[in-house]
Amino acid sequence: MEGTEAALVRLSASAAAAAGALCLDGSPGAFYYRAGTRRLLVYLEGGGECRTAEECAGWRGGSGPSSAAFPPSRALRHGELSTDPLVNPLTHDWAKLILPYCSADMHSGTRTSPSVSLGGAFFGGHNIIVASLRALRELPSYTPPSFVLVTGSSAGGIGALLHADFFSAQWPQATVKVSPSAGFFYAGGVLPLDCRAVGALLARLASLRWGMPSRGTQLMSGIPIWPIRRLFPARLALQHFHTGILPWLP
Repeated sequence: MEGTEAALVRLSASAAAAAGALCLDGSPGAFYYRAGTRRLLVYLEGGGECRTAEECAGWRGGSGPSSAAFPPSRALRHGELSTDPLVNPLTHDWAKLILPYCSADMHSGTRTSPSVSLGGAFFGGHNIIVASLRALRELPSYTPPSFVLVTGSSAGGIGALLHADFFSAQWPQATVKVSPSAGFFYAGGVLPLDCRAVGALLARLASLRWGMPSRGTQLMSGIPIWPIRRLFPARLALQHFHTGILPWLP
C-alpha cells in the first residue's frame, strides 16, 4: 500500500468551470486519493451549510470555502480513514477517496453559475463529486474497485445518503454500500414533523440556490407524518433507496 497519507488531486480550472465543479468561492474542486486494495472507501467531509448571504459570506465549515489553501496531502490517522490496522482493522488497507467539503451545500449543489441571492456564492458540491470521479479514473494508481463503502459525517453523511444510488451507478460491477457515520437531519427535541415537508424543503432550496440531484429531492415522497426525536428517522427513507444502506441508527 502507498504510505499513510492521501495525495491531493486538483481539478483543472477549465474542466471545473465547465462542469460547475466549484467551491463556494468559485475555486476549482479537488479530492484526496490513496491507492490500496480493490476495496474503496469514499469519505464525504462534513461541516454544516449556509442558507443566507450573510451565512455564506462567513462560512468556514469543512475545509473552508476555497480550495486554494488545501494542503498537498492529508494524513490518514483516525477512524475509518486510518491506515493503522490496530486503529482500523477493517479498512486500513483499502483505497481511500476523500472529498473535502468546500461547497456548503451538503455535497449536493448542481449550480453552474453563482447565486445572486446568496452573495455570488457557488454551490457545486454534486458537480465536484462527478468531476472528481472522472479525474480519479484517469489516475495511473487507480484500480476499479470490487467493493465500495461510502460514508461521511454531518453534512457529509447527508451527502452520502443523497448520493447513494448515484455512487452505485458509477461502479455497476462492484458491490456498493452506504453507511453514514452521522447525518439525517437536524438535532433537537421531539418535533411533530411532516417528513414529506423535508423533501419539499430540499426541492425549494434546490430551486432557489443549490440545485440537487433529483433523487435527493424525491427520497421523501410518501413518507407519513412522524414525530421525531433528535434525528430525522432515516429508517423511513430506506425504502426509497436501491443501494444498500448499512445499519447505523440504534
